[in-house]
Amino acid sequence: RLFSLVVHLFSVVVPHFFLVAHPFSLVVHSFSVLVHQFFLVIHPFSLVVHPFFLVAHLFSVVVHPFSVVVLHFFLVVHPFSLVVHPFFQVAHSSIHFSQNPSSP
Repeated sequence: RLFSLVVHLFSVVVPHFFLVAHPFSLVVHSFSVLVHQFFLVIHPFSLVVHPFFLVAHLFSVVVHPFSVVVLHFFLVVHPFSLVVHPFFQVAHSSIHFSQNPSSP
């Protein structure tokens, strides 16, 4: 008798569980189908775009060290040019004055 009661409760509970779980599984399945369709559309596009990004990345890998060298060169040269520039300006003015003493 206890066994038949357990079996009866089990036979009542299990179908109700699946009645509740089934709509939820339909929602989850629909969402997974939408995500799958999205990636089916995006994937060919990414196959086309990926080589361009790969080329751009390789270009940046090559150019970046060069830009770092150039930047450091100008970081070193710029303070030197700030010191030297007034001397060149004075020299240029004196040359200009010696060639054209009447002009201001």
